[in-house]
Amino acid sequence: MKHKKFFQALFVSFTTLSLIIPQTTHAEAKVGDVFGDWIYECRALAENKTACSLSQTIMSKSQNKRLVKFTLGRNEKTKAVNLTALLPLGIHLPSGVNFSIDQGKTYQFTLKTCFQLGCVATYPVDTSFMQALQNGQKLHINFRGEGADAPIKISGSLKGLAEGVKLQTKLD
Repeated sequence: MKHKKFFQALFVSFTTLSLIIPQTTHAEAKVGDVFGDWIYECRALAENKTACSLSQTIMSKSQNKRLVKFTLGRNEKTKAVNLTALLPLGIHLPSGVNFSIDQGKTYQFTLKTCFQLGCVATYPVDTSFMQALQNGQKLHINFRGEGADAPIKISGSLKGLAEGVKLQTKLD
C-alpha cells in the first residue's frame, strides 16, 4: 500500500513537470514572447541565475493603472510552481482573495505579504489545476477593498497560456 501511494505521488510529480517543462523538440520561449494574452518574462536573481514566468497584467481602462498581475512560475526557494496575483494596496486582508476558472470551482489564494507595489497572493499548481488553467477561458479573481460593501471582481484571460506552458522551458 505504501508503494502504491509513493508511485502515485511520483506519477503526479512527473506529470506536472511534463506539463511545465516541454520536450526538447519544442522551441524555447524567449523573453518578450507573447502567447495570447500572456507574456514570457524573466528577472535576474543573481549572476547567471534568472526566474522566468508567464504573466498577464490587467489594467484599469479609465486610469491606466495596474489592477492585478497574474504570474505562473516556479518559486526560486521552494521550486514549487505557483499562480501568483499581485493585487492593489487597500484590500481587506481578513476577507481573503479567491478566484475561479471560468464558472467552476472557487479556489482560495494565500495572502503572503504587502509592500509598496501591492499585495502578493499565491496558489500552488498541481497537475489537475494546470490542466484546468490550460483548458479554461477566463480567470476570475474576487477580493474586498477596505471598507467596501461589495467584492471587487476582475477577470483575466487564459488565452495563450497552454501554448506558453508548452514552450516554457524554464519556470525556474
